[in-house]
Amino acid sequence: SEKYAVSFQYYKVDEEAEKIDDFIGKTIDDLKSFYILKDDISKNDFSLTVTHIYQLFLVNKSVEEIKIVSPDGFEMLGVSRVGLFPQRELKSVKEGGYFKTAKSGNIYISDAILDGQNVYVDIAVPYLDNFRLTAVVLARVNFRYFFDGIVSEDALIGGHMHILDKNGIILVAPDIRYIGDDVSSTDIFKKIKENKEGVIGIKCNPCIEKHNFNIIASAREIKSQP
Repeated sequence: SEKYAVSFQYYKVDEEAEKIDDFIGKTIDDLKSFYILKDDISKNDFSLTVTHIYQLFLVNKSVEEIKIVSPDGFEMLGVSRVGLFPQRELKSVKEGGYFKTAKSGNIYISDAILDGQNVYVDIAVPYLDNFRLTAVVLARVNFRYFFDGIVSEDALIGGHMHILDKNGIILVAPDIRYIGDDVSSTDIFKKIKENKEGVIGIKCNPCIEKHNFNIIASAREIKSQP
């Protein structure tokens, strides 16, 4: 099986690590469930795929849009929660990093993209038939709901959770005024970076000021492994 949350240094936060791993794993499983895709492509009729996408939107509220990409790197279909992408907006993505990764048979997971209070991650899954690429399914996933759940569920007395990206930018915080702040210059962040790449979270108790972290738990690394 594939694991996406691996080995934490210093203090271990196994429960949160498992939540991150489960969330990403379940989302990838959702993206692997397009069993009708091959037939729709052969018929050039994506009506069943569109229905499946809207059903996925119902069960996974974090997935905000899906695109189906041909083996040649051209977007064949785009569906968001507000409707279908117009054909004129579909384009070639054959030079895109996610397409090249998926075309080689690997799952692609982007770095976090902060937009206001939303945290997006792009995930691309290859569909193979007899070892030949049939299509790539790309999803834009809004991690805000998931991360907000971790922050709000944190039960430390006098403590709380901040979620950071690997560059030290705050993605989620109990005080939304701190979202987007750069804390890469803090001593604790530097210590984490010295030990692990791919930092995605820090738990602090308490976070008295913007640049005053008293860490009691670990950073976590998100990384695809074979």
